[in-house]
Parts: sequence; structure tokens; C-alpha cells
Amino acid sequence: MPLDAVRGTLAAARATGAAALVNPSPAGRIPPDIVARFDVAIVNETELDALGDDHPARIVLTLGARGVRILPAGPELPAIPADVVDTTGAGDALAGVTAAALAEGRPLEEAVEWGIAAASLSVERHGCQPAMPRREEIEARMRAQGAV
Repeated sequence: MPLDAVRGTLAAARATGAAALVNPSPAGRIPPDIVARFDVAIVNETELDALGDDHPARIVLTLGARGVRILPAGPELPAIPADVVDTTGAGDALAGVTAAALAEGRPLEEAVEWGIAAASLSVERHGCQPAMPRREEIEARMRAQGAV
């Protein structure tokens, strides 16, 4: 996305009091003035490196099959075991469902647990958009893990 569009979106979020949850993917250098406006960044290890020394207050670091770590000092949350077919949409599932759970008022750690459940379902299917799970599926996966 053009940087001016990102700046405008972040300004609109601030003006309305919305949190700015950003998934800067694919990895690329992002100017520090933009990163400073992120409330939460959801990144993989490559994308974290692309942020350089400029980090937002909270980072959700995705670690693939190892799970997720919330930075700077948050917990490491395990991945949910899955029969992996295609990982194409896993990051998108995690980011989208985490954002939706935050919008419902859930705390970050709980929202990320929802995102992990969604990602675990998405990798069991082919493609990206067709692999996105429905809420009922996410809830069932979380119940099976004892999380709901």
C-alpha cells in the first residue's frame, strides 16, 4: 500500500479512537513515523526484522508451528496442532480473527488465542480466502483445546 494511504488510515484510527492493529506484510522497510502510530503489529520474524529498531508498544510475533509470542514481555502462546495442508492463509486468519476479537473487547492475549485457533483451521485447507474458518469452527476448535 502507498505510505500516504497508511498514514491516512492511521490518522483516521486516531481521530476516531480506534486501535491501530497493523499486519505489515509482506516485509519491507516502514518509516519510523508510521511504526510509531501502530498500537499493535502482527508480524512474523522476517517482518519484525524489517521494522528495524522501531517497534510499536505491542507486537504479536507469529512463530509458525511454534506458536505466538507477545512482545515486549508478554507470554508465548503455543500453536494448536493441525494437519497442515497449506499455510498460505495462516497469517491472514490469525490477524483477522485477532482484530475481530479485539473489536469485541477481548484483551490482547485472549484475542490472539482466537487468532491461533483460526490459523490452525486455515492450514488444514487449500488456498487463502477459501481456507478462512467460520466463527462456529473457531469456537469448536477452542472448546477442543479447553479455551472456551
